Amino acid sequence: MQDDLDNLAAVASIAGTASVIDLAAYENDAEGQPASVAVLTAEADVALAHQDLLDERDEAIGELLATVGRRIRRVVADQENEVLDLIRRNRKAKTAEQILPSLAEQHETYRSAVGTDLAAVIAAGVEFAQVGWHNAAPSAKRLDASLDAVLDRVDTALIEPLIAKLSRVIANTDDTSLDRIELVDAVRRGYREFKGDRLGEVAGDLVTFAYSSGVLAAAKPGQSTCWIVDHSGRPCPDGEDNSLAGPVVVGEEFPTGDVCPPVHSGCRCLLVPADR
Repeated sequence: MQDDLDNLAAVASIAGTASVIDLAAYENDAEGQPASVAVLTAEADVALAHQDLLDERDEAIGELLATVGRRIRRVVADQENEVLDLIRRNRKAKTAEQILPSLAEQHETYRSAVGTDLAAVIAAGVEFAQVGWHNAAPSAKRLDASLDAVLDRVDTALIEPLIAKLSRVIANTDDTSLDRIELVDAVRRGYREFKGDRLGEVAGDLVTFAYSSGVLAAAKPGQSTCWIVDHSGRPCPDGEDNSLAGPVVVGEEFPTGDVCPPVHSGCRCLLVPADR
């Protein structure tokens, strides 16, 4: 009995406030309600098994996540230095289009900076999925398509929001001084705010999506996946809804309309083969 209570306490520490397990009720009812004991023990076993899968993923991609985060910060820092230098030395460059690198230019910069690392995350997702499915390795074409989809997320999650933010800063700063120090300071502040607010989370979002993409790339038509909620990050009620859906055929949508994590920025849920 004490072993069961210890297991449930471990589950509660994993699941946090989202846990459906009531330890006090368990202690009060355990002797008289053997059926409820069995149900709660089964729930504990499932929660611990899910945590093992989350730990397996985190161990596989932990270093890659840190590397992607560092490389993204380096790209943004280098771009900031180049933009500020351009503002100082070219007074004819006044609009955002004249000052900032284009979306296409930035996309290629990020592809060069983090493409290899994100491809490695996709490969880790494939390897994780193969433990359950034992399928043949996905084709290079399919893996390339997965990487392209992840890099497209760089556009929407990182490049486009930064361009939009800095474009507003530039448009709202009327600086006619010789050294344009007011514009320099405003743009520098815009970069600082963006880096503080978004970069760490964006890196995690990209790696989460890359790993999920690897799982999907490993699937054969008709195979199914399940959604596991990671309670270590920010609360994810949408993920809870998806987890309750049970197995969903690959390519079909979970209740939230998503085919894989992340369901929102900061979501660190995990897609697993239904066979695992």
